[in-house]
Amino acid sequence: ALSDRHVTFANKLAGLLKERYPDKDYRVMMLCYGHSRPAPIAARPAETVIMVSVANFFGRTELVDRGSTWGTTHRDQLAAWGKLAHQVMWRPNTGSPAGWQQGLPDVSIAQTIENIRFAAENRCVGIYIDSVWEHWATQGPQYYVMAQLFWDPTKDGQAVLDDYYGRAFGPAADEVRAYFETFEKARTAYVKEHGYGGGVFNFPRLYTDHLLSQAGEHLREAAVKVDDAPKTYRNRVAFVRAGLTYSRLLIETIEAMESYWRKKDDPIAAVALANWEEMERLCKEKPYAINWGPVRPTTPRMIGLHPDCPNPKWKPNKANDHDRN
Repeated sequence: ALSDRHVTFANKLAGLLKERYPDKDYRVMMLCYGHSRPAPIAARPAETVIMVSVANFFGRTELVDRGSTWGTTHRDQLAAWGKLAHQVMWRPNTGSPAGWQQGLPDVSIAQTIENIRFAAENRCVGIYIDSVWEHWATQGPQYYVMAQLFWDPTKDGQAVLDDYYGRAFGPAADEVRAYFETFEKARTAYVKEHGYGGGVFNFPRLYTDHLLSQAGEHLREAAVKVDDAPKTYRNRVAFVRAGLTYSRLLIETIEAMESYWRKKDDPIAAVALANWEEMERLCKEKPYAINWGPVRPTTPRMIGLHPDCPNPKWKPNKANDHDRN
């Protein structure tokens, strides 16, 4: 690891900065990434150096650093920096273990509540997540918890959720909460079995017809509860339902395109194209439900899910080369 060199360099810069601007409270930020993820052996960050740990345990609590020869987890690495540095920032990459980037309900709320508190206990003074895609209809409760606990990590995460569901959905609070918890529970079991990097073509193993129907039943009950309630609550339940509709369309498209790349077939392509038209229409109709920009078929995270957008890494004439582990 290069951590000792990088800390020594950051300390030198911090010293020079203090000499030049003695009356200023300037700081040096050093990114702990790649070969400087592990904590240093001998060097110690100066008081005015903030170590920015790219510890990728957001939504992936048990993730092991693939560059570690000791099997160290990313969470272990943040804790190690917290013992040595005066100040730490947490800058995780999120990955997409269950469709976080693709706008699917890849929620890990209980995990996130615990990990934010863990970061705060390890001298974390700031956070930057790469990336939050603003898919509000499928990941809204997760965003709310993140915003509230990043501001004050001592808050009770479950109380924050009570506040979110109660104020947002009124008489349908319990049903909408059950809807998201259904996905969260299934997601937990899925990553335990398949790990954090199964790939897009693996998602139908999680988002089965049974799971989508089970979740949909909670929203059906939610709609009944707000039938005579103020319009605001009815609109919010419909907003979440738009996320479920999008999820169904995307999973159907993934399944169709897996078949299509195995053997190109015009009727299968037509199904995928029709779904893409419907997903685009839905995103334009409710632009805050699913952020269309990142999930267009031409973007890297959706590559291979449209007949006109094969993965450029696939070898010609070898349809089975794409990831379907």
